[in-house]
Formats: sequence, C-alpha cells, structure tokens
Amino acid sequence: MIVYGNHTLLDPEDSDVYAYIRTFGDKSLLTIANFTNLTLERTYEYGVKATVINNYSNTLSSLHNMMLKPYQALVIEI
Repeated sequence: MIVYGNHTLLDPEDSDVYAYIRTFGDKSLLTIANFTNLTLERTYEYGVKATVINNYSNTLSSLHNMMLKPYQALVIEI
C-alpha cells in the first residue's frame, strides 16, 4: 500500500505543507507533513477512518480546519 499504488499530490503550490493521497485497490492513505516551525491550519475534504501515524499525541476526528503543529507528520486512512 505505501510503496505501490497511485500518488496524487493535493496542493503543489503549498510550500509549507506536503499532502498527498496514495491509493492501492480499495484503500487510500492521506499523508500530511508540516515542514515549518509554525502551527498551520489546513482543510482536507476526506473522512478519517483511522490514524496510522502521528508524531504528536493529538487525535483526529476531522480534517476540516485541522491545526497542524510545527513539523507534524500524519498518515491517515481515508
């Protein structure tokens, strides 16, 4: 899943946050990485099935108006 499948970059113009979806078969993972030392707000129009990886302890139930902490990286099953 992580190595294989289709890769879709969500916002190529965003130099602060790298976000993409990896899809393989009927499964999709959303990867989001904040490359700044700032807290940033972003919205992604996908439902959260499960958080696979999060380098902070906060839990996510929605990707709408989510606050990304400095250098936060997430992998979310959508």
